[in-house]
Amino acid sequence: MHENWLTIAFPSFRFLSGSLANSRCKSIHASQIRRAKIYGRKDVMSYQKPTKVWANKDIERVIEVLAVIEDPEFNVATWQDHLAAKPDGIKVKQVPYPRYHPVVETLMRLSYNSSAYIDPYAVLPEDPAGSEPGIDLVQVVEKPQDLESATLDQIRRYLVLCTRGERFSDGYVARQFESGMMLAVRRRLIKLHKE
Repeated sequence: MHENWLTIAFPSFRFLSGSLANSRCKSIHASQIRRAKIYGRKDVMSYQKPTKVWANKDIERVIEVLAVIEDPEFNVATWQDHLAAKPDGIKVKQVPYPRYHPVVETLMRLSYNSSAYIDPYAVLPEDPAGSEPGIDLVQVVEKPQDLESATLDQIRRYLVLCTRGERFSDGYVARQFESGMMLAVRRRLIKLHKE
């Protein structure tokens, strides 16, 4: 049986075939839109419905969420011990993973489920000449100094790329906080928001 992207992404859809699976996907999206209308939310924006403008209320929310990192005692993550476990008598060594401060989950949600979302792999007009679409765009903003001249869209893209980075490398977001990048993001957002 030929599997389309939906059955690969959602194994529970394997019993559905081609057009039925695609119509199911459309109905899921339609139901989300209906719920938004029922609850009076006209500004529903996410990876499914990106926006071109980062709303002031969402910028203020990111600034507010990141305020906690100004505290010198702030610790973004703790790493879990990866002691050997013995399920059914078999010794297993676990790979360590970070347990994040709640601010990280909130920031990740804001990056994807608000007007902050932007296509992370698209070239922006303000990007350096010769930039190509794709993962290499992460290099546009890779040091705190790069954020001193970053635009709102470049910051949006950086935040979305951070969530993508964590997906493929445990501790990626922790490294961004520890390197001073998130503090630089907050300070740049404050400056741009005042202008």
